[in-house]
Amino acid sequence: MDIFVGGLRLPVRFHPRRRRLAVIVTAQGIEVRAPEGCSRALIERFVQTQSTWIEQMAEAHAERQYYLWGAPVVGVLPDSAARAELMPWLQQRLAYWQDVMGVRVGKVRVRRLKSRWGSCSSQGNLSFSLHLAQLPKPLVDYVVVHELAHLREMSHSPAFWAEVAAVMPDYGVRRQQMRVWAQKIAF
Repeated sequence: MDIFVGGLRLPVRFHPRRRRLAVIVTAQGIEVRAPEGCSRALIERFVQTQSTWIEQMAEAHAERQYYLWGAPVVGVLPDSAARAELMPWLQQRLAYWQDVMGVRVGKVRVRRLKSRWGSCSSQGNLSFSLHLAQLPKPLVDYVVVHELAHLREMSHSPAFWAEVAAVMPDYGVRRQQMRVWAQKIAF
């Protein structure tokens, strides 16, 4: 099903466990997510209440730029190219930071994460977003250090941030830059 607002076509995706309506910005565009069985009339009313925000997000999405290591590229960076660029560099940085921090990881995966730069499982396995290839390399280092610090401290407690600060004293600046880049790139 598609809903139209202000000349925009929004696909509607139904999810069995979803409880609320939401408008989501994805790499492909903007979509509506709805609980299964939600009526078209209810979805249309919801979309109308969000129309100003939807139009602003559509405009911002159309202006999104793609990057490789922080430098603009023409067109969309294919996943295969991002993986080919990211994986060797990520492996080298992981080896370096593991030695510095005295930790060891389990499995490492690179995949298209929708809302995170990386994650660390309780088994010590790390997942990194394919979108890291768009960031300047010093910011990718920050993500690597952040996830490796989770091997010692799983929460974002003061002890966790002390682990990060011990090896990357300027982490606060990098963290702020990550917020800026999250708005710039096509996530």
